[in-house]
Amino acid sequence: MLAFTTAAVVAAAALVPSSSAWKILTVATIVPPSTGAGAARVVVSSGLRNLGNTCYLNAQLQCAFHIPLVRELVLTGGHCRSVECDGNNPTSSLEHQHQPRQENEALGNNNDVNDSGTTRIVAADTGSDDGVTDDPTTSEPQEQPKQTPPSPGLLALQQVFREMLQTASVSKDPHEPHRHDGPPVAPRVLAVALGIPVMEQQDSQEFWKLFLPALQLPALTQLYQGTMEDYIVALDGTNRQRRRPEQFLDLSLNVHADKPTVLTSLQFLFGKPELLSVAEGNGWRPEKGADKVDAHKGLSIRPQGLPPILQLHLKRFHYDWNRNVMEKLNNPVRFTRELDLSSLIVKDDNGDVGGEDDFNNENDDDADKKDGRLIYELQSVVVHVGEFGVGHYYAYVRPKIDEDVWYRFNDDIVTPVSFEEVVADATGGRVKLGGGGGENDPVIAASDSSKSNRKGTSLINQIRQFFSFPKSVESSSYGFGGSTSNAYVFQYVQRSAVPELYNHHHGRADKGTQKPH
Repeated sequence: MLAFTTAAVVAAAALVPSSSAWKILTVATIVPPSTGAGAARVVVSSGLRNLGNTCYLNAQLQCAFHIPLVRELVLTGGHCRSVECDGNNPTSSLEHQHQPRQENEALGNNNDVNDSGTTRIVAADTGSDDGVTDDPTTSEPQEQPKQTPPSPGLLALQQVFREMLQTASVSKDPHEPHRHDGPPVAPRVLAVALGIPVMEQQDSQEFWKLFLPALQLPALTQLYQGTMEDYIVALDGTNRQRRRPEQFLDLSLNVHADKPTVLTSLQFLFGKPELLSVAEGNGWRPEKGADKVDAHKGLSIRPQGLPPILQLHLKRFHYDWNRNVMEKLNNPVRFTRELDLSSLIVKDDNGDVGGEDDFNNENDDDADKKDGRLIYELQSVVVHVGEFGVGHYYAYVRPKIDEDVWYRFNDDIVTPVSFEEVVADATGGRVKLGGGGGENDPVIAASDSSKSNRKGTSLINQIRQFFSFPKSVESSSYGFGGSTSNAYVFQYVQRSAVPELYNHHHGRADKGTQKPH
């Protein structure tokens, strides 16, 4: 389990600027004149250094960094303070950090440039720190709204993202080779600010669920946060029910099923409800003193509960009660670039919730599918290679969501790859690729390798597996990471949110009109 130590967070609070110092906002705000409207650019990180055992952190940061709106929210602290918020290309202002220092110095006396070339917007000093200014049109002083200083974690993440931008490659064409301007970034300031022990192995999914709240940036958290409904409905015809909304930052999926896919695992989570039977001794008591009745218990989700960024966590680590050990399930889980959630969305409000009749309802989901709320595009995959207790994380990321160009971010090693290589490595087990699977699903066959790996769980065998990465997909029936590499977290983006997440435009007229890949 990951834990941010209180002492370290308190110590890192010294990073928080005072009310006077907070007048300096470290963000770039001028749109380069050479960048025209709609000229979206592709930013590719130069990688992140592993500080010891921080691969879990690096993988998640790469997934987040390559979504332009996430970068924007982090670097601006969640506030639209600059001209790019009204323009057609918000990311271009962030890429201003790649401009020569001389251009920045020509912006005027109120702009300062630090040693790293980052523009700092400095508020005019009125000589007063009491938050009150004089309005020339009235004799009464006007009280300025007080700004909440950013958390130590957010300040540290801003510094890491700024350095990642300064060393990243920026191109208009995602297909052209990316040349990085600097070395990989060491996220040490982030580890110090949050008290993260860099030599301790952590779970990538648990880290992200703790990390987002620690940033104290609601605008960012809301991008990942969805809402589902925990319900119990009586089956005695009285329509008595209990519904409780539950917010989530990710959805955890079982991988036990025979030849599971991401979609079938989701359908199992939100599918046929559990029967609470009086005859079996586990009936539901609707209220205190009432007799127990048969009821359905389950989870449901509605279109309005779907988040713009959907993280799906595969529960690969589980406890084997027969063998009395924790182990990793290397079962293959098939996935596609496009994920259609219309088969698991609940539409009606008549109380008949959660039964099989609520699914595969083709009469109600046309409008949602048309505007893209129910369609998700695969943006990144966090892969785990190894076994329980000994392993490594890295990420596959698609920097431009409407192009099928992928990169593998293995700490400080950045490699362009094909989607077929992503599939071979992230599915799990032996994978055979070819044209028979279709453009959206190149997997032809995947075999279950979980049983064959159980005998190789000794420390020596785990170390051998860890360092035996195949050199290419063609050289092995497994992917890059070998027999124990497989997806641990999938990150999808909602098609209707793509214009906002990727700054294609600020209107919603074209929402959901992109063609599936």
